[in-house]
Amino acid sequence: MLQWTHGPKPVCEGSESNYKCRRCEETAKCCVWPAGTLKSFGIELARVLALEADHNDSVKSAQASIKNLVRDKKRAAAARKEYLATSVMQLVTVTQESITDIERLATNPKYKDSVAKMARKVEENIAGLQGLTSHIGGFAAAKLRVTLARIESRLAAINAKIT
Repeated sequence: MLQWTHGPKPVCEGSESNYKCRRCEETAKCCVWPAGTLKSFGIELARVLALEADHNDSVKSAQASIKNLVRDKKRAAAARKEYLATSVMQLVTVTQESITDIERLATNPKYKDSVAKMARKVEENIAGLQGLTSHIGGFAAAKLRVTLARIESRLAAINAKIT
């Protein structure tokens, strides 16, 4: 049962209602609303319900927007990581090709200085690539670490030949 708490008080006239009368505290026996009160109450209730529905729609819309932004941000981050991983793997491929060229040139003592310069550049590339492994993450980072370890061992062998 509802209790009338605002607006004009009901007038007791013996009609049935679902509201408690403030004067007699009895239910469904004595309350009749003054003319127009129920109508204005219904309009006000409809207005409140409409505002509540608008608010709920706004909240749901905002929540959906936030979810979309988070999802888009995650997608963008994943795309950046994937692009970075692809770029890094291309650089690793170039570094491996350089190591192969350096190994070939290291057999000839005539190119000792050139081989040493190229080896230093490859070492710099390896250091830069090792710094990028933390930004890539996942399987690509593990694959990169293994590949860099192989390149470093090949480079160490080249440096041993040179000196």
